[in-house]
Amino acid sequence: MCDSEIQTKQPLRILHIAPFNTAGVPYTLVQAERSLGYISRLITLHKHKFHYREDICLDLPVISFPGSSSLKKLLMSKHSNDNRSNNLPRIREYSSLEKPLFKLRDRIWHQRINSFLKKFDIDDFDLYQLDGGVGFYHDSRIIKQLYNRNKTIVTNYLGSDLRIRGVIYDINTISSCNFTVEYDHLDLYPGINLIPFPFNFSEFKYRGNPGKSPVIIGHAPSNRANKGSKVIIDSLRSLQESYSFEVQIIENLPHQKALELKSRCNLFIDQISAIGYGINTVESMAMEIPTFSSLTKEFKTRCPDSPIVEISAENIKDQLIPYIKSPELRKKQGEKSKKWSMIKHDSITVVKEIHRVIFQHAPALEKKCKKN
Repeated sequence: MCDSEIQTKQPLRILHIAPFNTAGVPYTLVQAERSLGYISRLITLHKHKFHYREDICLDLPVISFPGSSSLKKLLMSKHSNDNRSNNLPRIREYSSLEKPLFKLRDRIWHQRINSFLKKFDIDDFDLYQLDGGVGFYHDSRIIKQLYNRNKTIVTNYLGSDLRIRGVIYDINTISSCNFTVEYDHLDLYPGINLIPFPFNFSEFKYRGNPGKSPVIIGHAPSNRANKGSKVIIDSLRSLQESYSFEVQIIENLPHQKALELKSRCNLFIDQISAIGYGINTVESMAMEIPTFSSLTKEFKTRCPDSPIVEISAENIKDQLIPYIKSPELRKKQGEKSKKWSMIKHDSITVVKEIHRVIFQHAPALEKKCKKN
């Protein structure tokens, strides 16, 4: 290749679109891409209640009314098509009652979205990553227009988007490739590309002190029912009858305040559920805090060297006792946890893997842009 050809190549321009900056994951990907020399932006539709960092937030109104949450759950439970037996992704089917509500929501949002797009050049990107699998509107009109202009579209699922809603059919048919950070999604979307939770260790300043006394055991549920919090809290209360330690429940707080409280803990319990560990585990391991969580079978097969202490409703107390008693064990396990998490969850490594897969599916994109 001649020098003039090399000079005409430009850095990859990436636009992330997400309903929320869920668990900080979309913005962490943007930070990693910028570190690699790409031009990367994130547009979120709504502000996250835990105040994760934003890039461009449209702050669209969340449409709700008395009983809307119950109605949504009822409608979704009746019209969610689980296609796992057909080796297809879970596809969300919308009822005749829901469709008018989505059209009304799109009309309410349209003026603000349209005003933003008059000032923001939506076409000025090479790659569009939908972190959550949705675009601006329910009918996916803008994403379909981008695809028709030969833009590359990919999706990345972050949790309940795939578990509860499933894929959006119009988006799924034009997405070049699809990613997830959740192990249980492998059953919901056969063949999807699994990536670790991306984590920016370079900016993470919090550090725990596993050896200090008194022992503090933390738990930070975003949803108590989903995290098995009742079993966890009841087990801790029972253990306090025989062992001296404090319980720190970290709940409904801005993210930075939650991190401050977590950093005071000696031990941390993520969850007891069928979905395995989440970003809470990565954060506590980054603080060198021994961390406890349920684990999926697929994770244990792929990561047999994981330092996450596996727990269940039956063994949680037995698993905790040695760590409550031994500061040396806490220190050793904490150091091992941080080292493993830095290798497994480093955001730069995760982004490189995402782009490796994307370039396999969209080789013209790699040729067009300078590869970092």
